[in-house]
Amino acid sequence: MLFLFNILIWIIIGFLTINLALFIWRIITPFARMYYSNVNGKKSYFGYIWKNTKGKYEIIDSGKIIGNKSIGFVETTNDKAWVKLVRNNNTSGYNNCDSLGYVTRTGDIFDSKDVLIAKCDVTGYRSWRYLWLMHRTKVNLMNGNKKTEISVGHCTESLRFGHTKKSQISLLAKAAATLVLCEDYIIAEEDNRNEEGVGAKDLAFPASILYVIFFSVISMLMMYYQMFPALGEIISYVGGMLVVYLVIWWTLFMLKTDFANRNVSFSNTLNLINRNTGIRSWNVWLILLSVLGLLSSIIIHGYVFVPLFVVVLIGVIINVFTFSAAPWKILQPSSNLWQPKDPNDRKTNREKVKTITPGQQTTVTKTIVKRKFVWDLTNFNVNNDSNSDTIELQFYKEDFEDANPEIRKRNPFFGQTSSGTENWKTAVVNIEKSIKEVLKGSDSVVETSEKDALNTIINSASLMCNKYNLSDFELYELLLHFCQSEINYKKDEESTPINKAGEYVRFPAESLYDIEGDCDCKSALAYKLFDQLGVEVKFAIVNIKDGTRRHAGILIKKDTGKVKLPPKFKVNIPKHPDFAYCEATGVGWEIGVLPPDIDIDSIQVI
Repeated sequence: MLFLFNILIWIIIGFLTINLALFIWRIITPFARMYYSNVNGKKSYFGYIWKNTKGKYEIIDSGKIIGNKSIGFVETTNDKAWVKLVRNNNTSGYNNCDSLGYVTRTGDIFDSKDVLIAKCDVTGYRSWRYLWLMHRTKVNLMNGNKKTEISVGHCTESLRFGHTKKSQISLLAKAAATLVLCEDYIIAEEDNRNEEGVGAKDLAFPASILYVIFFSVISMLMMYYQMFPALGEIISYVGGMLVVYLVIWWTLFMLKTDFANRNVSFSNTLNLINRNTGIRSWNVWLILLSVLGLLSSIIIHGYVFVPLFVVVLIGVIINVFTFSAAPWKILQPSSNLWQPKDPNDRKTNREKVKTITPGQQTTVTKTIVKRKFVWDLTNFNVNNDSNSDTIELQFYKEDFEDANPEIRKRNPFFGQTSSGTENWKTAVVNIEKSIKEVLKGSDSVVETSEKDALNTIINSASLMCNKYNLSDFELYELLLHFCQSEINYKKDEESTPINKAGEYVRFPAESLYDIEGDCDCKSALAYKLFDQLGVEVKFAIVNIKDGTRRHAGILIKKDTGKVKLPPKFKVNIPKHPDFAYCEATGVGWEIGVLPPDIDIDSIQVI
């Protein structure tokens, strides 16, 4: 037994030594990582550049799971570092290469036609986040000779012992050029990539399960080996057993990190294990029984089972605080970052820059206004960090408050006719047509993109679902809750930004800028969010039962093809039995719940 345990100890020591050697190797070896950011701001790890044994700087695609991950190389000729993508990597050498462009010593990045497209800091900077062991640089695109605010991503380089000579092109610059010039390749490969977090909290409970399974074997081995003999037999046994648990936990974390770098995801499996059937009382009973078992082990059975119950307590308590989603709502948690329905999603950052003329990029005449919203997840049984779980949107003040506001003037309810008649009065005459114009959106100005704002909200909501292990359906409820809680309710005739019009349906961009609106404004925002997400949605006009006024909401299809609404929503809407009503005005109304004062037979859709 002692011999076997010694072998286990040596295996652990060997594992630690290998990882330490890899860490040192990555620091001293020329090595630069590339992190890509798409047009919607979603970030992902693309790959790295390193100097191989033949002296060539290879481009490695970390997204490839099997096979040769080398997709090209960077070659320096005539003070230019050329980025070349390999179409057929033969054993005889690099052949059939596409020269995508090059970077100079100053960090100017050109395409194959000698057009300046991006720029980077060739030396970068060090940050405490990387323990000052990495150089980091952000890669910004160019519009003409001006740097734009659109970023392709950033690159990090391992610690350099000494500075790069001025006559040489730094590896950081080569990585930045590769990131920009290989963007078409990254977009084409995007569907095959998974973004996986590498946190350790979600492994505490699985590590506890493995520990319980192998407890008998580990306990017998530890009985014959005192890891901390100076502390006495009992403390040495308990301490040694806890060290074994930490080793199991740490080993799982290293395996998860390694597989994540290879683009292999275990999110579904880990989430299902950690939700442990979604019963809150189950966790409470596990904690209670573990405490009773721990007391029993100390008082009655000695110290043998103390580590077992301590490990179970650690795993369950971390599980409770990390995976605190609402019980039994949806058993299958979300593991996907949902992509909004937008044909522009798959365009590159460079294509987006081409749509912006240098004149439009001038910020001297326009005032940037930022709007900040906070995700409130209390209705989802999640105590989130409101300081970090926020959304920040950017608008131009002149598009909404100028004498000739570019966004508002596109709204059929805004302004006056040449004769002085307020447009909202004309819009109300044909209300259905006017609302249809609003639902088309305000996107016709490149500088203030309504779709970009909606995509930012959707992506942020998706990240919240992944961060707090909420289900796909809860993503729907989160977006609806955003419209309910983050846009303040205010009647049209009391709203100053719209000149207290008698009736006004805001563009979603107007509601987000004003941070206020009535039922039809909130419903229009909810409509566009679900439509952008790819859900079949209808704008609904309903009557209040007392007959005094009309109200607005939305209907979403119960089965979108990706997510089916839970069966508890059994309210059938006449003429629209496949849809569920969503109340966007008042806070707390869940999907499928119809407010009691609404006449269900009066629902009309647009």
